[in-house]
Amino acid sequence: MAQIELKEPPPRKKRIEAPISVVVLSKGIFKSRVVSTFPSLLVDEIVDRMSNNSPLSQEDRDAYFKEYINMCFGRFISKINNETGRASRFVIPVMIRGLYRPPQENVFTDTARVDFGSDYGSVNMTVSYDILPEHSSN
Repeated sequence: MAQIELKEPPPRKKRIEAPISVVVLSKGIFKSRVVSTFPSLLVDEIVDRMSNNSPLSQEDRDAYFKEYINMCFGRFISKINNETGRASRFVIPVMIRGLYRPPQENVFTDTARVDFGSDYGSVNMTVSYDILPEHSSN
C-alpha cells in the first residue's frame, strides 16, 4: 500500500534501530494477537508518503501510521472472514515506541513469525492465534 518494496530478510538477524511496535488483537471467530516491530525510518517513510511530505506534529504522524496499520489489518481480517465465512474484527491497534514483549503465558495455540527486509530496515511480525476446530484440518 505504501509502495515500499519488502524483500527477504537479511541472512543475519539485525537489531531493529529505533523500533516501533504495534499490537493488534482480533476477536470473534478468529482470535489472535499480532505484534509487529518496525524501524522508525520505515514508519517515517510510510507517513511521509501518505501525507505527501506535509509537515505534521508527532501526534499527527502517529495517527497517520495507525491509519496505515488499520488499512493493513482491515485487509488481513477481511481475508480471514472470507476464508472462514464468519465474522471477526480487530481491536484498535496500540503503538509503542520501543520493543513490546508479550506476556510469557501464551493463551493461543499457534504462532507464526514473518520477517521482511526493506531499504529502511527489517520488520518482524509475530501472529499468535487459535484455529477453531471447525476450520482445522485435524
